[in-house]
Order: sequence, then structure tokens, then C-alpha cells
Amino acid sequence: MNQLINDGIVKRGLWGYKLTAQGAILLDYAEKQKRELEAEFRKTLRKVAPTRKIPAPIITSGKRRSRPRVANRGKAVPLGAENGAANLAITETVVTAVKNSLIRGEAQTKITRDDLQVYRRPATVPTDILLLIDASTSMRGKRIRAALHLAEHLVLTTRERVGVVVFQNNEATVASGFTRNQTILQQGLRTIVAGGLTPLASGISESLELIRKTPAKNPLLVLITDGMPTSTNRSGDPLADALEAATLIPENKVQLVVIGLKADAGFLQSLAEIGKGTLYLVEELELESLISIVRRAKYTNRRYSNF
Repeated sequence: MNQLINDGIVKRGLWGYKLTAQGAILLDYAEKQKRELEAEFRKTLRKVAPTRKIPAPIITSGKRRSRPRVANRGKAVPLGAENGAANLAITETVVTAVKNSLIRGEAQTKITRDDLQVYRRPATVPTDILLLIDASTSMRGKRIRAALHLAEHLVLTTRERVGVVVFQNNEATVASGFTRNQTILQQGLRTIVAGGLTPLASGISESLELIRKTPAKNPLLVLITDGMPTSTNRSGDPLADALEAATLIPENKVQLVVIGLKADAGFLQSLAEIGKGTLYLVEELELESLISIVRRAKYTNRRYSNF
């Protein structure tokens, strides 16, 4: 507040603080340029590097790519055919200039505008991210807050659609369908109150149903949990039912990432193996770690046609 006062944006009044004339102009500008300012804010957030070191992933199956999947990566095209900003392809330009100079019968190679070649900007394959969040009693407090803040962070800092499914007691519910709208996402997150048991099998089933109905594009399912399944409405064995539900994940061509505590490593590794996914084990579910893990998972996500 002191900074705003020093900058002449607000001033103290009889009944509290109020905007100065300059502050009113700034507010009017911000309201009119809301979309542009939000876009710049998202760009800034994307450039912020994570500060916390994350655990190495336990790759359970499937081939991973070391670089993000792109369409038309590295393809050189004539200037004007790139459909947007592009970088000059020096080698291809020189080769084209030499060929054209020979065709024209010139003694020396000359580079003209017609010779210029550029790299078409890569088109990143879109990914829809679905967070499957454990909302049982043990997740109360900072753990559930970290998971929910992750959802908001992804909407703000990525171009992907984000959805949220929570599981607790004896059921799983869709808190938010896939969206890029922060307001819509926040409305769903406000309905989440941690408490009850851990019906993981129901959570997996509900997630796959949402992915099918949407339908989701190149879906990435991120399971965040701090414990083992303790509830089921199927066979009566929560662990067995969860593992059985996980077999449907690769069948539906969904990429799985499991984030859990080291204390539950045995079960979580079995789950990740059956779901043909990747397991990250952490000491605690903290926001910085979750952000870093999902960034890495999204970066290395791949299509199931590469299996």
C-alpha cells in the first residue's frame, strides 16, 4: 500500500484509502486492456523457472521422448509460406541461392528474396491435463491447498485445458471439466472440502469417463495422493479394485503420471506399472514440487502410437 501511495495511485481519505485521479485512469486502462494484460502476465509466469529440485521419475513402461512433440519441426519453407513468425534457415537459403544462380547462368552466387528459406514455427501438439486429486481426510491442510493451487497455476501459465476430478468417501466427482477459464475453474475448486476415505478406483473410472465424454485431446492424467486406497464400491478390496481400474488407462490411450509419498512406494509403483505411466515419489506434497513434476511430465508426454 505504501508503494501505491508513493506512486500516486491511491491516497488516504477520511474513511480509508481511495484512488487518485491518476489511479482512476490506471484502473480504467487495466479494465479496457484486461485480456492483453492477462496474456502478458501468463507469459511472465511461464518464464519463471522452478527453484525446487524434483525427484527423478520412475519410468515404468513405454518410450519417452527427450524433447516436446511438435508438428513440422525443422521444416524449411520459402519466405511467405511460414504462416507466422519464423527464423531464417541459413543453410537451406544458401543451397537454394546456389541452385538458382546456376539456373540463371550467373558466374557468382547471388542471394535474392526468392532464395530466402525460413524454418516454419513448430506447432506443439495440444495436451489436455486432468488432475485426479485425493480429497480424503489425510489431505486436509497444506496438501489439498497445494493440489488446488496447482490447477490454478496450470490454467494461468499454460495454453492447455485443465480439468479436476476429486475422490473421497465412497465416490468421485468432477469438480471442473476441461477449461482454460480461470473463473470457471475456481468455481469448481471452491466446492472441494477434504474429508473421508480414499476411493481411488472410483476416481480413475470417473476420470476416464470425463476424458471419453469431452473428448480430451492427447490426455495427461495426473494422480495426486498421499495414501493408499481405503474405500471401494466394487469387490471389497480397495487396492485390487484400484489396480484393476488402472488397466483401463492405457486402453483408453491416456498418459498417466502418479505423484505420491515415498511411504506408499510399493503400491504406487504397481499402479504406475499397470497404468503404463510414470511415478514420482516425494517427501511431501508441496506446490513447487507439483509444478515442476507436471512441467516435466507435459514436456515428455507422448502419443500412445509410439508404444
